[in-house]
Amino acid sequence: LQGDASKRVVACSKLERKMEKGRWRERELKRNSKSSSENTLEFLSRANFTQEGGSGEYL
Repeated sequence: LQGDASKRVVACSKLERKMEKGRWRERELKRNSKSSSENTLEFLSRANFTQEGGSGEYL
């Protein structure tokens, strides 16, 4: 049980870093793009893919 809990904590911190990276990426896309809504949609679909077990990289 102890091991499970620590694994969960590690997974949580990894997810938080991933989300932070995603938010940064989203800001970059919005700043660089004429059509930020399109990029946000692309970002969201990529974020969903990541949650489904894709690689954690947005770039």
